[in-house]
Amino acid sequence: MFNIEYFIKALKLSWVQRILKSNGACKAIFESIIGCNINSIFKFGKEFLNKKANVIKNIFWKEVLSDLYIFLNCVDEDDNIYQHLWYNNNIKVDSKPIYFKRWADRDIFYVYDLLDENGSLIQSYDIFCAKHNFYPPITQFDGLHNAIRATWYAIQNRHHTFSLPHCPIHIYYILTNKQRGPSVYNLFIKNLKTNNKYITKWSEELNLVEGTVWWKKINIIPFKSTIDCKLRWFQYRIIHRIISTNKYLHMINLKDSPLCTFCNRHTETIVHIFWECRLVAIFWEDFKVWLYDDTLTNLQLHVTDVILGKLHKDQEVKYLNTLVLIAKFHIYKQKIKNCLLCINGFIKELDLYLKTEEVIYKNNMECDSFVKKWSI
Repeated sequence: MFNIEYFIKALKLSWVQRILKSNGACKAIFESIIGCNINSIFKFGKEFLNKKANVIKNIFWKEVLSDLYIFLNCVDEDDNIYQHLWYNNNIKVDSKPIYFKRWADRDIFYVYDLLDENGSLIQSYDIFCAKHNFYPPITQFDGLHNAIRATWYAIQNRHHTFSLPHCPIHIYYILTNKQRGPSVYNLFIKNLKTNNKYITKWSEELNLVEGTVWWKKINIIPFKSTIDCKLRWFQYRIIHRIISTNKYLHMINLKDSPLCTFCNRHTETIVHIFWECRLVAIFWEDFKVWLYDDTLTNLQLHVTDVILGKLHKDQEVKYLNTLVLIAKFHIYKQKIKNCLLCINGFIKELDLYLKTEEVIYKNNMECDSFVKKWSI
């Protein structure tokens, strides 16, 4: 499912991409708002972003920094030698991320700044001071080393090979967004947990025992069956059980009765309105007769085929899923209008659908695809 919330966050991060690539007024305005150089943001760990976002008054840029903080939590971290020393949740003293201003002023920002020429963690305070021509309190040196060893114990026993300059992975993703590699939006959503309650409910109601792969294919059916956005959204609502029925509308006090619009005898659920209702069952019989008379196709419909769609690789099933989807949409529209079902009404809607789709295919110079799809 398309996640509009994270799509908006990805759009906001495009402003970070613009600023990183710009030397103009936009960059100067941003830096005046956040109170520091744009490059400084990326020299510190992600907690620095969180700190800045909390103090900025400009709502838009506050949200941009907050979304950037969320994005950093979505991407994989760099190798430990490329990680930040300051405002890094992996390096803590007294359970808090640390920041030594004098160290930062001497351009000491990353773990690799604490390595010697052989790529080993500098153990001696004197060697560190000689390398950087800098003499901080020895307690800071020991505290920082202990914090690093506490997180990455093996770092002190290894010789690390690294190359400079190094571009942090999150900056690479932002700079190359929509050019190569995974997009910022895809990185936002890759670890999102999907809500599978609809799978559990359908499995119980339709007596299904199917795995994740089968359900993924079911979710793809409407996108393979039609190019009509209304029909795709309609089927998505059915699959995910978010389409309104009288039962639900009655529960939220928008309908006086939960009974079926057509038969007015049984509670109107999704399965009832599209399959179990006696008047809908008559419609499906008329549908099968019409299909046989028109195409000589002897269609055997089951409740799962109607509600969720039919899974097969052949072209015939593709157009049958489209026909059943249009028929269901006709049923639902008649329910909304509180009108009787009629196969002739469905045929008229199908004729209009085919004419519209043919025009779209012609405009896209895909006439052969249209003929192939409907060559019944």
